[in-house]
Amino acid sequence: MHFNSKRYQINYLGHDKDISKVVFNPQGTKILTAGYDQIARLWDSESGELLQQLEGHTDEIFSCSFNYEGDTIITGSKDNTCGIWRDKYTYKM
Repeated sequence: MHFNSKRYQINYLGHDKDISKVVFNPQGTKILTAGYDQIARLWDSESGELLQQLEGHTDEIFSCSFNYEGDTIITGSKDNTCGIWRDKYTYKM
């Protein structure tokens, strides 16, 4: 098995508390971070640019994930809600 890989470092600055989860979208073009500051952040994986802040939870976010297509994000929080984020719209369950 052969892996094509790049090795580089980008610092993603934005969270002011601990980060609990980091995931790539299926295409590898975006990174999603979530943490104790109640905000999930979407980053460009190549440039490190902050693309979007997903705000709405009232307690720390302990889980986040992309769907298979990479166009929907789900977050789970200690506020006992899940956020479903798609095309800049938020649905809380």
